[in-house]
Amino acid sequence: MTRILLFCTAEQAKSLVPKVLAFKEESEGVNPFFLVESREVEARQNPRDSSMFRSELGEGEDFQTDFTDAPEEDCEEWALQQMGRFNFIEQDIIAILDRSCIAGETLLMKFYNRGPGIPFPGLDGPLPQEEAKWYTFKIPYKKAFTVHTALLYTAPDVAYPTYFGRKDELTSEDGIFDVDKAERICLGEE
Repeated sequence: MTRILLFCTAEQAKSLVPKVLAFKEESEGVNPFFLVESREVEARQNPRDSSMFRSELGEGEDFQTDFTDAPEEDCEEWALQQMGRFNFIEQDIIAILDRSCIAGETLLMKFYNRGPGIPFPGLDGPLPQEEAKWYTFKIPYKKAFTVHTALLYTAPDVAYPTYFGRKDELTSEDGIFDVDKAERICLGEE
C-alpha cells in the first residue's frame, strides 16, 4: 500500500501527529500517512522497505524530525526526490503539519502538478494552471483521505474544476478548504 508522506515542521504541531497517524478512514481501515523523521535516506535503501517511516505512534511516544522549522519548500523538494525511489510512497501528494495547523487540527495537503493542465470548456485556461508547481489545500486532517482520493484517483474532469477552478470560492476566510462541499460538487449534489 502506498502512503502519503507526512512532515511536521513545528515543535508545537508535534502533539497533533499521533492524532493524525491514529485516524483511520472508515472505508479503508488504514491511516494514509508515513511520518518523515529524517532527511537521511540510504542510497541503497530497498525500494520496497518502508521501515524508515512510521505509520503510527504509541500513546505518549515522542519522535524527532529533521524538518522542524523547515520551510515548506524543503519538504516539497525532499519529497520529490524520494517519490521516484520508493514504490510505497504516494506520488505527487504530501501533507505538512505546521504552526498554522494546531488550533484547528488541520493539515496542509499539497498536490504537485507535473505536466500541463487540462483545458475545460467554460473555464479560463487549463486546470491546474501551472505545471511543475505545488498546490496547497488547508483541510481538517480527518478529510485527508477524501482530498487524496479526489486529486489522484477521481477523473480530472470531475475533480479539477472543483478543486482548482473553485478553490477560492471553497476556501473560508481562515484559509480552510471546504472538503465536504467540494465532495458534494464532485458528486453532482450541488
